[in-house]
Amino acid sequence: MTRRTVLFAEEDGATVSASLESRLAAVNRQDEAASAGRVLPSISSGTGLPGTAKNLAAVERGVLIARPMFDSIEPDGVRFADGTFEPADVIIWATGFRSELAHLEPLNLREQSGGIRVENGRVARNGRVFLAGYGPQASTIGANRAGRLVAMQVLDALRRLEHPQPEAD
Repeated sequence: MTRRTVLFAEEDGATVSASLESRLAAVNRQDEAASAGRVLPSISSGTGLPGTAKNLAAVERGVLIARPMFDSIEPDGVRFADGTFEPADVIIWATGFRSELAHLEPLNLREQSGGIRVENGRVARNGRVFLAGYGPQASTIGANRAGRLVAMQVLDALRRLEHPQPEAD
């Protein structure tokens, strides 16, 4: 789900290589800011979302849907302002192209410079918090890789809680 209707960038063979360089530069700026704990610069202006056949097919299949932010989290899912309920086993907060993280303020994750220092999707100040799509992962270039990385880290953290390793003497 996404909060806004997705706008796809037109791409043809002539613009792909030129836009790739600007996309990579935008990702590098995000990476530098996230690694240093600085406030993140805009990413969507540098990367866009390519209107590939695969992305457009996701819309046609009903997999990519625009919905407003849910109002509440319930034991078995989320409830929207209109009263509809969406079942969910897990919620991964994909921060997307604008790092709106005000709801996490009580966790004191921000560095003195105003940003949140993240390494491979894991928050440096609290290793139990993962931000899929924060920093360089917020690009359309790194989004799939970022989602897989964070999902694997979350599964690993959950396994460790279920089966803690004995402490060495």
